[in-house]
Amino acid sequence: MVAKNLESNQTYYIRVRAFMALGSENVYTDWSDTRSADTTE
Repeated sequence: MVAKNLESNQTYYIRVRAFMALGSENVYTDWSDTRSADTTE
C-alpha cells in the first residue's frame, strides 16, 4: 500500500480491509487492527 500527499512529521493511523467479488456481490473481511505510521522530512 502506498499513501501519497502526506504531510511530513505527522503520525497517521491506518486500517485496511480486503474484499473479493463473488458474482454480483462483494464479500469483505473484518477491518485490521489500527497501525500507526510516522512520516519524516
